[in-house]
Amino acid sequence: MTFPDHPGAHFEFTSSTGAEEDRLLDRVGGFLAGAARAVTGIETLRKRERGGPVPADEYLLAGTDKGQRIYTFAWEAQGKDGSVTEPNISAALGVLERSPDSSGKLPAPPFKSDRDALELWDTIIDSVRLRPVSSAPRGSNAGSPSPAAPAGSTKAVDDDYAIEKFLADLKPNNSWMDEL
Repeated sequence: MTFPDHPGAHFEFTSSTGAEEDRLLDRVGGFLAGAARAVTGIETLRKRERGGPVPADEYLLAGTDKGQRIYTFAWEAQGKDGSVTEPNISAALGVLERSPDSSGKLPAPPFKSDRDALELWDTIIDSVRLRPVSSAPRGSNAGSPSPAAPAGSTKAVDDDYAIEKFLADLKPNNSWMDEL
């Protein structure tokens, strides 16, 4: 995914029921520390366990190369093998070196500062939530939680609430697909 207000920034989000063998901070610590020593100007903006609705590790690097600020941000919830309720979730934000235009002028930076890059990152990561799932047999919605009441009175919030309420109240129709 790209951002119109941040040209050159790319975001990726993945989720799976498999788990990583080792945590993000354990896997990348040695590799990135070695790479940072090899390339001058790379600094660690953050390296920590991050709490919140989905506890995870995050490792955020930034560097300057050929007059351009480059970012590599990684966030990962390790997950548990085969678990729908505790999936492996990862997010990455990257800004790589971009080519100058035909007159040799460098493109505008995607962020005015590291603080701006961190603000976008924090906004994205702080929005990550796990959706509730039912442990009822397939084809049944018994135990499905009802959506939370709308927080505001905007049309978009009301529409989202109505759709979630409708889906939560659906009853199985005993179609052959329920058996799949």
